[in-house]
Amino acid sequence: MDQLRPDEIRSLARVARDGLPRLGGRLGAARRILYHGSREGLAGHVRPSEDGSYGPGLYLTSLDRARDYARHDPSVAADLRLSRRLPKAHPGVIYACDVTDLRFLDLASPDEYLRLLERLRGDREIPDPLARMLVQAMLEAKGYDGIEVANLTETETLVFPGRVPQLRFGPV
Repeated sequence: MDQLRPDEIRSLARVARDGLPRLGGRLGAARRILYHGSREGLAGHVRPSEDGSYGPGLYLTSLDRARDYARHDPSVAADLRLSRRLPKAHPGVIYACDVTDLRFLDLASPDEYLRLLERLRGDREIPDPLARMLVQAMLEAKGYDGIEVANLTETETLVFPGRVPQLRFGPV
């Protein structure tokens, strides 16, 4: 696989950035609370995950889905049919997070996110982790704090790692 030179990365970033929608944002909106489920509880400051479907960051969701993530391993919790049938595997803790002042790029589906990655890649071989990080960097440069991706049952919200320290959390 070819290594990308810094000038190639900047060029790819410009191409992908120019095709992104303009900032919408929710500043001044009514208070908006999302939730994070943790199997072991959070000790000290909140740390974003290093990996995930849409890259590193802090994944937030509805209260019901956060309960699933608090009670089960992530691979089980991700499957609604499975997580709602199985007995609780972990005691878990659920945290409320105020995201009122954050700006998210709203994506209609996981496929829309994949199209964004493909637009970034063009005809280059860019590994998924690097492509996800480049997408995040481009969106942050445009003022976004994360993304929201709708799927069939829920919306998954990802707060980019650099924005996590400004979040306010509290156990539910």
